[in-house]
Amino acid sequence: MKNLSLAIAVNSSTTCYLLTGLKEKTAYRVQISGVTTAGEGAQSRSQFFTTLKYDKGEFEGIVAALCLGITSTMFFLPIICSLMLRRSRKLCWPTVPDPRNSSAIQDVARISPRV
Repeated sequence: MKNLSLAIAVNSSTTCYLLTGLKEKTAYRVQISGVTTAGEGAQSRSQFFTTLKYDKGEFEGIVAALCLGITSTMFFLPIICSLMLRRSRKLCWPTVPDPRNSSAIQDVARISPRV
């Protein structure tokens, strides 16, 4: 647990301020006070808050991307498997030539005498 203090000076017309650079899942305490030429005024009561693990909308984006990834995988996986199966069939089991269209039969017919 670190007790760090950071003072931020803003214009007197500022009515809101966005804290940036906060760490996720971290507890913070914020106090406000005014400073004039006479010195610093009384500090406000402490406001405690804890940051979330994700920014607003970030978790929904992660879930949407995950769903899109699963859907695309379910769509493309059968196509990829089918292409791989066709290629492996050609590599493992070459096609058997058709004897009627084979040039080997024609070559044998020219060489062997007919009796």
